[in-house]
Amino acid sequence: NWAFTSNMRDRMELSNNATGTGEVLVPAGAKYAVRTLELPGEYNFKESADFEVWAVKNHQTKAEYEDYLKSFKKKAQQLIKESGLPVYKISDFSGSTSHEKINNILKLIKTTNNGGILDLEYGTHLVNSAVVLPSNTWLYLNDAKLKLADGVFDNIIRNEGIVPSDDPFAVATALNQNENIRVFGNNPFDSSVEGPNKPYRAPAPVNPNGDVTWVGDPFGWRTIGILFANVKGYDIHDFNMTKTTAWAMSNEHGCEDMRIHDIWFSTRVANGDGVHFVIGCKKGHVYNINGFTGDDIVAITATQNFLTEHPIYGRKQYYYPMAVGGWGDRGH
Repeated sequence: NWAFTSNMRDRMELSNNATGTGEVLVPAGAKYAVRTLELPGEYNFKESADFEVWAVKNHQTKAEYEDYLKSFKKKAQQLIKESGLPVYKISDFSGSTSHEKINNILKLIKTTNNGGILDLEYGTHLVNSAVVLPSNTWLYLNDAKLKLADGVFDNIIRNEGIVPSDDPFAVATALNQNENIRVFGNNPFDSSVEGPNKPYRAPAPVNPNGDVTWVGDPFGWRTIGILFANVKGYDIHDFNMTKTTAWAMSNEHGCEDMRIHDIWFSTRVANGDGVHFVIGCKKGHVYNINGFTGDDIVAITATQNFLTEHPIYGRKQYYYPMAVGGWGDRGH
């Protein structure tokens, strides 16, 4: 159900035409729209999986709204032109799945050592593990959705410098430096990074008692959507993130000179921060962060030596570390 009002102080009546799916008529003079939310769910707070609404301020006419959307695409095209990097369209590469094609492009970008732009063209592109970006690599969400497949326990995107240990849940063995990485879209609605519809389920790592959904910070750094560590000079902008399984994006251990902006969040997962900074980041800009999250929409922390052993018990159980580099100083 939807209700509309010109202010948030007065009591709001449900609209007669605002139940079910499809278009909803907005009364003249309305400035705010409020809807009911279904609870509970496996994410604790949960948005309907098949329902999304986006509202844009200060665009009263259809023409103005279309110009607003075109401005994002023009900006993306200009960035690509000015970069001088070769563009690799996913439709031009072999592979039976988007996952295979993406990895083939990234392999080419790395072996040629010239950098490049991975152009995810229109559609939904499922991946079965994290998209690992080397230096001088841009990931372009060209009216496209990058989505983690159901039942996969991994990041959606991370930088190549993160070298996981043999234990897939422990801290990384190395955090090698990367630079000049960009993840960007050309439409705040159709360009998106999305978690799984059905997150990974298994018994808890300790004291198992049936399957549980592995979401939230107790389950460690692989629940983070976009994870960067020790990356210099990078950009994340102009797309939306939904269905995250913990922090939507995290920056840690030496991340520097970043610009994160024009991101739209839609997530209710427990401890679902939007943009998260932890352990030694500096010289960045964060702005135009929109939407709603299950916790801080932007969190800037200086946590160190918070937890050194896992699993640990107390007010809350932490099975695995949320910082891929651990909570100590690693020289970054």
